[in-house]
Amino acid sequence: MGRPFRKTMRAAAAALGLALLLAGGANGDFMYPDFNNTLGLKLNGAASTTNCVDVHYNAYGPTQAAADTFAAELDDQFLEDMESQEFQTVETAVRDDVFDDINADSAIFGHRDSYVAAPDERCGVRVRMTPSQPHQIGSFWYTAPLPVFQGFLTLFSFQVSDHSKVCTQHRDPIFSTLHHSSCKVHGGDGFAFVVHGDPTGEDAIGAPGAGVGYAGLENFIAVEFDTWYNTEDGNADLLPDHISIHGAALGGTSVPLDNLLGAPRIHDVGDGQVHLVQVAYLPYLAHEYAGAFSTSAAAYPFMKDNGENRRMGTFVVWVDGGIAADAPLIAIPINLSVLLHLDLDLAYVGFTAATGKAWEKHDLLSW
Repeated sequence: MGRPFRKTMRAAAAALGLALLLAGGANGDFMYPDFNNTLGLKLNGAASTTNCVDVHYNAYGPTQAAADTFAAELDDQFLEDMESQEFQTVETAVRDDVFDDINADSAIFGHRDSYVAAPDERCGVRVRMTPSQPHQIGSFWYTAPLPVFQGFLTLFSFQVSDHSKVCTQHRDPIFSTLHHSSCKVHGGDGFAFVVHGDPTGEDAIGAPGAGVGYAGLENFIAVEFDTWYNTEDGNADLLPDHISIHGAALGGTSVPLDNLLGAPRIHDVGDGQVHLVQVAYLPYLAHEYAGAFSTSAAAYPFMKDNGENRRMGTFVVWVDGGIAADAPLIAIPINLSVLLHLDLDLAYVGFTAATGKAWEKHDLLSW
């Protein structure tokens, strides 16, 4: 075991485009270059397939649903006091105005400088885990549970687009003159790659908003791609987009900020670009990635051997150019066989996503 094992897995996966490549020749090789065929997948909640064009006669499958909705808006809000009137609109920053300038005078804290709209021409069929709608939850899973303790490697591509936009006009209550206006384009909340042994199996789906679609599950490890700054209840979160690893044992807490297994890493997620991600569990301690190691108090109980052939391992995430350079964004020393309690050592593998009071499209393009 060691570096040759890792290099063999990476080379095979890169050559074949495999979604999940298992160690030891176990039966787990599958691929979805797009999602025109969803055989073997279970879609839940708001998750559905789309080819980016809202054409009603284009009935490409039973999972076509609300994910083809391009935009949303909330009821306008009007607030007034003795000093000012506030008129607030909340809507999707859609194609017609996505490139409109929000200048330095009107942009407020949290405005996203880089964002694009979803494609407006026919695209390869993708799984849209959430549409641009508030308070949505989606998940999808490979329906055959897979052995993961002896190692795996998976690749996928994603795109996050069509963010919500909040604009507020502040006026004089007597003369109705405009004092100033402010705007912010910034959607939420994010998505996650999840390996789990939750009792709900292929039907597993968690909480919206900060729950990113997996909070409420147990017995899991998740790579979270977070686009929203959550400060509710005194939580300490990062303002920029970031990627982090979370985990909870059977009966453990599923609150994302309480089960953080290592320090989050800042990386673009919601900029509208297509990003490529590689995730691996290596069934040995990969010292060559020590420079990317991170851990936490929540991870400490799972950092130990668990018998022969169940030694300490390394959970690794590479993103974009870091894949070819073999430069991980984050790596944590952990033993999955200690963290996860699995029937017959088999886990469900897939994705979750959620929106809250802010929203965006979370699309998986290939896996």
